[in-house]
Amino acid sequence: MKIITASNGKKTLKMSRQEWENIGKKAGWKVSQIIPDDGYADGGEPYTDDEMKLMNGELLIARWETRGKRYWAELYKDKLGYSYKTDSGGGNIGSLPSDEIAIKTMENKLSYLTPDAAKNLMKRVK
Repeated sequence: MKIITASNGKKTLKMSRQEWENIGKKAGWKVSQIIPDDGYADGGEPYTDDEMKLMNGELLIARWETRGKRYWAELYKDKLGYSYKTDSGGGNIGSLPSDEIAIKTMENKLSYLTPDAAKNLMKRVK
């Protein structure tokens, strides 16, 4: 360890990384303060596949596509509510009380999302 005095009179303590780590070991510091996830929910039950997918980002709720699969739409549930992705973009539906209501809302939007809805009707495939 070295004490360095600057031109303005300010003193700074310089030490190597090894010295700093030795101080931490003596004081009982841990390398990581992050609590690891043991794969169990709060009640001690293992997480379901759907819970794991939701924790990792998005959970696919439903998918629609045309017969030629040129146009498609997918409904997702994420931490903020429901959103959708299409072959040409995406959007947000918002927070709704249930998956069924989100699916009905999405089915109402499908006619707007397909350029030629009269010829290429989207059918639900998932």
